[in-house]
Amino acid sequence: MTLKDDNFETLSKLDNHIDSFTASLENGLLLDATSNITQAQATNAYKLLQNVNLLLERQQSYNTDSNKDVKVDEKITNRVTVAFQDFNYGFTLVDEKIYAIKRKNEDKNDVNKNIDNNNIDNNSIDN
Repeated sequence: MTLKDDNFETLSKLDNHIDSFTASLENGLLLDATSNITQAQATNAYKLLQNVNLLLERQQSYNTDSNKDVKVDEKITNRVTVAFQDFNYGFTLVDEKIYAIKRKNEDKNDVNKNIDNNNIDNNSIDN
């Protein structure tokens, strides 16, 4: 029996949650997932994060070699977001695990409606 992972459980409670999973940072092996996630998706996320880290290492090396005064965090990134038109993936590295969440993007009309409602509420307070 595996131990309950509170971080993984929390992902499904986030707004606009579609799917989520955890995978090993060492090899991309799927550790826990919602029903629609496959090992292939976990492997692709693992490879994506390897490529992002490689790009950051090269950028840091370039900045050092060219004597650019650019502040680069010594730690390689621990958070990556990949955005599409209707949804986005968020990847976070914690405790040798990849935590991933697929979330539906907010509808622009819903966002505008919330802004309008807040303005109405704020205006009525002022009057």
